[in-house]
Amino acid sequence: MTPESRMARTDAVAGWTMVAPACLVILLFALYPVVDSLWLSLHRSLVGVPELGTVFIGLDNYVALVRDPSRAGPLSSPWRSWAVRRCWN
Repeated sequence: MTPESRMARTDAVAGWTMVAPACLVILLFALYPVVDSLWLSLHRSLVGVPELGTVFIGLDNYVALVRDPSRAGPLSSPWRSWAVRRCWN
């Protein structure tokens, strides 16, 4: 191994060592809200009474969203019919 390639490798390792913590922090701040939102969407909770806790209800929130006629605008045909045919029939 030549001294130039050894120095280049050392510089690359040093660079990644300094950049990696920042990348991890950015990834944590980007991923945590998404994962937490998905987790919360699978539970039923009362916003005004958090001491009662949450109940795991699975995909019931999403089923209710698709079947609710007052929310037919965003989930109108053809996407609604496709989702109902694929998932709940």
